[in-house]
Amino acid sequence: MKNKESLHWVQENLRWHLCSEEEFINQKARIKWLEEEDSNSKSFCSNIREKHAKLAIHHINDSGGQWIEDEQVIKGKAISFFQQLLIVESHDQLAMDRLLQNIPC
Repeated sequence: MKNKESLHWVQENLRWHLCSEEEFINQKARIKWLEEEDSNSKSFCSNIREKHAKLAIHHINDSGGQWIEDEQVIKGKAISFFQQLLIVESHDQLAMDRLLQNIPC
């Protein structure tokens, strides 16, 4: 019985020290984040702006070879393009049904 009590005490003591250590590490990380918050925020926002600028579609070349720069027209052309990709011919319907059955819900 004494060994069981000692084991229990050691386990509780270990849990307490592990929780204390984890809390210390979290506090240290929060302090570091607060110290560096301004520089990280500026850097982060700058990186996001650069990424958005790189990923934005400013113009496209349509099927007739014309350059389109109007944002609404580009959006409409993109929607039309992907809708055409998703149109299923009647003879492909069976293959599409089999494919869709294998997609988990």
